[in-house]
Amino acid sequence: MTYEQLRARTLLYVEQRAAAYRQGITALARRKEPMPGIADAALADLARFCRAHGTCFGETDRDTYVLIGRKQVFDRITEHLHLSPERLLELYSGHTPPTIEDE
Repeated sequence: MTYEQLRARTLLYVEQRAAAYRQGITALARRKEPMPGIADAALADLARFCRAHGTCFGETDRDTYVLIGRKQVFDRITEHLHLSPERLLELYSGHTPPTIEDE
């Protein structure tokens, strides 16, 4: 493979990844379901970038803190995608929301 072929393939990959982010975020902003596979592609890229499934220990303390921050962002996004509003309230406010039985 020549340099130009490799460059063209890499540009196509980056363009497709950017399109997945744009389409997924636009669909979510409009409260619509993204096209199948679009959200998965964006989340898979975020998981790689944020080291969601790997260690957060870097070569220096600074590197470790950066990786922890990335992981926290990934966790927050996935929590908002998968948890109910009630569970999110409980998670982020530190207390359980009232129920009908409490009234």
